[in-house]
Amino acid sequence: MADINTFFVAKTNQGFEQLVGGLVIFVYLAYTTMVLAHRLGVKRSWLAWIPIANLYLMTKMAALPWWWMLGFFIPFINFLVAGYIWSEIGKRFNKPWWLGALTAIPLIGLLVPGYLVITSGGKLPPKIVEPVQS
Repeated sequence: MADINTFFVAKTNQGFEQLVGGLVIFVYLAYTTMVLAHRLGVKRSWLAWIPIANLYLMTKMAALPWWWMLGFFIPFINFLVAGYIWSEIGKRFNKPWWLGALTAIPLIGLLVPGYLVITSGGKLPPKIVEPVQS
């Protein structure tokens, strides 16, 4: 028969591993979001490190109104909102729309921000110039 103390030690270690894994994912996503915001010229790119404020930052990176971030708080809709926002961010880096839409797929979506950081190569995307009206 298993000792009850062994059971609790195993559960405690599992919780610690999940905490560390979650922190690693958070640091990765916060850093990549901050770098992308900086490359897009968005002010206050440090907001990527603050939960919920990073959602606001992503709407600014995608050039969308702030209220788009409210979609992240609706279950199941949040996957679609994340896909749309990241597809708009990808378009600003001249990437196809479907690349950002991959963020709607769990686990695969974690790769998209890193890919955008690597392929943008530290270069700012070309600015869209409005035609001058005479």
